[in-house]
Amino acid sequence: MRVIYLSKENVKNPIIKDIIEAGKKIDRSGDISIRYASRIVISTNRSLKDLNEKDFVEVVDYNPSADVALVIGETQPPLSLPIHWVIYRIPEINAIVHLYKDLEITSRIEDLFDVLKILRKERYASHERFGELYVGRCLEEILDSMQ
Repeated sequence: MRVIYLSKENVKNPIIKDIIEAGKKIDRSGDISIRYASRIVISTNRSLKDLNEKDFVEVVDYNPSADVALVIGETQPPLSLPIHWVIYRIPEINAIVHLYKDLEITSRIEDLFDVLKILRKERYASHERFGELYVGRCLEEILDSMQ
C-alpha cells in the first residue's frame, strides 16, 4: 500500500478516547476503526490494550485499485486498512473491531467479497485469512455483542 501523508501530525479527533477505552476492554491483537463523516480513524498499534493518542491515523481517502491511501498522522496505517475501507461501503456500519494473530496480506479479493456477504446480514465474521471481524452502528454495540 502506498501512503500519501496530507499532514504528519498527531490525529486530534474526539473519538480516539472511545477507541482507547474499548481497546483496554478487548485486550487482544488487532485494530479498531470508526467512521468519522467520510473518513476513517483507525488504530495503528496492534496491541489494543496499549493504545495511546499517538497510535492513530485518519484516512481521508483510499483507492483500492491503485492501493493508495491519503492519511493524516505520524504512523503507517495498518495493513488491514483496505479491509476496513471496503467494509465501510456498507452504509449502516460505523465501527469495526478486527482481531487477528497475523494478517494474511496475500488474501484474494474473492475472500473479501465472501466476508462482505456475511457482514451484510451478520455483525460478526470469522475468516482464516482475515481473522475475526465485528461490525456495528457504533463501538458500544460491538462491545456488547462481544460479551
